[in-house]
Parts: sequence; structure tokens; C-alpha cells
Amino acid sequence: MATDALHRKEPAARPWLVALSLWLALAAVAALALWHLRHEAVGSQGRELSLLSLASTDAIERGLRGAEEGLHAMRAELEEGACRWRATRPLGPCRHVPGSCPWCKRSGCWTPTVA
Repeated sequence: MATDALHRKEPAARPWLVALSLWLALAAVAALALWHLRHEAVGSQGRELSLLSLASTDAIERGLRGAEEGLHAMRAELEEGACRWRATRPLGPCRHVPGSCPWCKRSGCWTPTVA
């Protein structure tokens, strides 16, 4: 009779085990799906960042090339004497005592003029 009592309790415990195993399987599938999505998202973001860095590097290089071309053009103008800028006053704020500097008689002693 003791064995009959054990057999009667055993079928009542099986639905809990089935529910627990189904829940664990569902949790494992969800964890794998989330891991896969995270892996894909990180890979996609890495590809986008590499493209963005390539584009920004190209833009910086074009800007520097333009600045270098401008400097070369200015050097060529200065070498051939085409640039006629002449400073008639100091280029920058005057550090002399007011009244002792010939350029300090007026308020704007840093303005260059064209010859």
C-alpha cells in the first residue's frame, strides 16, 4: 500500500516538471536569439563606424589639400611680387607706452593697408 501512495503522488508532480522544462527551453531559446541579435548589431555598428571613419578621413584630407594649395598659391604670389600688402602699422596690438609709439596716436594701430 505504501507503494500505491507513492504512485498516486508521482503523476501530480509531472506537470510541474513539464512546465519547468518548457520554461527552461523557452528561456534558452530567448537567450540564444538575444545573443544572435546582439552579435549582428555589434557587427553592423562596427561596419558603419569603419565607413564613417573612412568618410571623415577623406573629408579632412580634402580640406588639408585645399589649404595646402592655397598656401602654395600665396607663396607663388609673394615670390613674384604680386601681393601688394604692406603693413604701415604693427600687425597686432601695440605694446608701447601710449604717446611714445608713432602708431599709437590713433586707436587702430593694427590695420594693414594696401599699397
